[in-house]
Amino acid sequence: MDWVRKQIDELEVLARRKGLTMSAVCRMAGYPASLYSRWKSGQCEPTMFRYRDLWETIHNYNRGDNEDHRPRQAAAEKPQPLR
Repeated sequence: MDWVRKQIDELEVLARRKGLTMSAVCRMAGYPASLYSRWKSGQCEPTMFRYRDLWETIHNYNRGDNEDHRPRQAAAEKPQPLR
């Protein structure tokens, strides 16, 4: 599964270019901060869905904004405040 390791490493490089840690990317995408470290250690493999979510979160991040960076589907599931 060398291609999996390569993809995981590429995510980290992309995040660093934007000034992000992978823990921060995971949290912004709505996942536990430990998700990436479990992938990196080989405890579990990324699903395409989660990998895409993290990639989209990194890709859509702009420093200094206050927007919701979770992938579209996760953001759509965001609970609405009670009125």
